[in-house]
Amino acid sequence: ERLFTPLGMSNTTADRQEILDNSERAIGHMMGVAKVPVVYPALGAGSIYSTARDIARLVQLHISQGTLDGRSVVDRSLMETIHAPAGIIRTDPNVYYGQGILIDKRSPERTETLLWHDGAGFGFLSFLHWYPEYGVGAVVLTNKLPNSAMGNLALALTDKLVKGRIVEKRFPRDEPDYHPCVGTWWGWADHKPTPYKPEWRQYCGTHSLRFSEYKLEWWAHVAILVMGRDEYTPRITVFEKDSALCVTESKFFDMVNGLHSSNENLQEVKPGVFITKGGGTLDFTREVPTWCNYRLEKR
Repeated sequence: ERLFTPLGMSNTTADRQEILDNSERAIGHMMGVAKVPVVYPALGAGSIYSTARDIARLVQLHISQGTLDGRSVVDRSLMETIHAPAGIIRTDPNVYYGQGILIDKRSPERTETLLWHDGAGFGFLSFLHWYPEYGVGAVVLTNKLPNSAMGNLALALTDKLVKGRIVEKRFPRDEPDYHPCVGTWWGWADHKPTPYKPEWRQYCGTHSLRFSEYKLEWWAHVAILVMGRDEYTPRITVFEKDSALCVTESKFFDMVNGLHSSNENLQEVKPGVFITKGGGTLDFTREVPTWCNYRLEKR
């Protein structure tokens, strides 16, 4: 009501039943997986079904700093806050992070400021980016994971327009102030692992992720049984290391998210609830324990 409807994103929803009832929805595909969950299990990090046309309207909102079709949808000052650099991405000192948006100043690959974000999960990939001063952007959505060509395709489309001077600057902007950046952006700055407690032994062990809609291909089952490729099954391991409680994700998360956490120290924020420096939450207080909102079952 506050965003999708004002933007005219009529084919966008986070309603589980509406997604399930849509016979025209795309089906995600992952190597070795016969059936993936229809709805992304980690609510809050995904679970929105949309179309490239609808997401393009969201990109237009960013380009126009909160207005669309001549109407103000989001306050301009809020959009400026979203686009303002707050930290430096640890893997590249020329890429900054705003509020959910990356500000890309890489050179010589890129001489103009590029704003973007991407995401992946259970057979789907998304990539959206735009050159704000030129008013051009691109959206690519795919239902195959992995798919390394996705981002390259989107960038090739807009880079051709900008670098080839096919489009001109229409929305000149002042250079953002990068000085207030808090340093390398990576999660919770005040994160401190909590010293290990004996009562946490009950949490240690291997925990499988519980999916009602997840099925491996027969040959993937054979690979697990014969070749011992158990590291690709959906699970996490909780253990003690260096007097702290730690968590490691299986390589299954590489297929879903493009990366997996390994030997992440945990801080107890309240009894039974732990958080990694990167923000991953392990919650043993629920009736069914969760890791990043994935439901767990101890082996």
